[in-house]
Amino acid sequence: METLTTNTKKPQLVTNLEVMTILEQRIKAREQAENDNNDNNDSVNNTTSNNTKKKTKGVRHRDWIESQVIHYLQVTPCMKADLDKMPALVSKLRTPISKGGYGLVQSEILQILNFFPTETVELHLIIDDLQSRMSEEKQTELLELIAKNMEADEDDGHVEGDGDDVEMEVDDGQQQEEVTATENG
Repeated sequence: METLTTNTKKPQLVTNLEVMTILEQRIKAREQAENDNNDNNDSVNNTTSNNTKKKTKGVRHRDWIESQVIHYLQVTPCMKADLDKMPALVSKLRTPISKGGYGLVQSEILQILNFFPTETVELHLIIDDLQSRMSEEKQTELLELIAKNMEADEDDGHVEGDGDDVEMEVDDGQQQEEVTATENG
């Protein structure tokens, strides 16, 4: 993968959703370029086709890795984010507590945007020294703010990738017990 460079010397942090967008754009651009090359190869002789095969062979692992990253990101909580609400959410998270915000640093905001915590215990894992920085009421308010900035699930509340559909590699008797236990609660 290429390193994203900016005018600043400090590396820029990107959310999982931004990584997903970048990868999708790169794959789409490559597919478009391949389609254009295939159209040109039909009118020219096959020597150009051999050059394309050499290039493709050299980057075959990159394509697989990118597709696996996209597949993984599609089942993470960040994919339920409402992009239109993101700038306001980031602003509110960054605003100091004394001014009605939450006073989070950039790395904490990034983790919230990637994981969209739904429980207080998750906030404790993301935000350093949470108990001394926020009251329990403020923590609950933060969770409510995060929930408002996620798109509503259209189905019965089942979240993809929440572990219900994970199969364990054990014998059939044990596997059946695991599925039954998961279905019953």
